[in-house]
Amino acid sequence: MTDFSNRDVQGVKAHAHKMKGTTLNINFNILGNLAKELEEAIEVNGEIVPYLQEQMKNEIEIVKQDIEK
Repeated sequence: MTDFSNRDVQGVKAHAHKMKGTTLNINFNILGNLAKELEEAIEVNGEIVPYLQEQMKNEIEIVKQDIEK
């Protein structure tokens, strides 16, 4: 995922959009909804972006653990 700390707004938005589509298509709805929130918030509320990115990282770990079971 693109790092927002360097203010790559368009890069973060593009990655969030791609992740949203991919994850929702395979029914990873929590991750997809977080990506959707990130995509929408990126230009409106930059303060929430690091929080959403952290939530996405946590959800990715949960998905990875479930897949490895």
